Amino acid sequence: MLAVVTLLILWSALFTAIEAAQHHLLAQRLGTRQGDKAAARLNFPRNSLILCNTLCRTVMVILCTLLAIYAWADNGPWIGWLISSAALLVLADYLPRALATRYPQAVLGFGNTLLGVPLKILYPLAWLLNGVSLLLLKPFARKSGVVKKSDEPQPDNDD
Repeated sequence: MLAVVTLLILWSALFTAIEAAQHHLLAQRLGTRQGDKAAARLNFPRNSLILCNTLCRTVMVILCTLLAIYAWADNGPWIGWLISSAALLVLADYLPRALATRYPQAVLGFGNTLLGVPLKILYPLAWLLNGVSLLLLKPFARKSGVVKKSDEPQPDNDD
């Protein structure tokens, strides 16, 4: 199970690095001139990347908690949560983001080569989950035709 946890951390780190590299390249592209070459892009939908990263992190926390319960009984859930949170923050978030901002083209190229086909296959599930989240957010969306009235009194221009 430790090997599976290690693999999940590596996958999550890769997903985080790819997303950070894409954001870094997009930010660089906004500051460039019209004639410069285009920045590299993802060869798969971003929603699939987010779905896979979330699943990896969730399964990793569950496995760490189960291992900690086995090893430390009653204190296992707390210890498992602390260990998995620390590992995810350092190894699957901060470190990959730092590497991705340093080498964005290489990270994005590696991710496109390695994950292009699998993440395209997962896109229908990611699209469905995104649609459900948009449906749940619909009641909170601002209506475009409504003008917000101010609470401050308007000055009279009867002069």
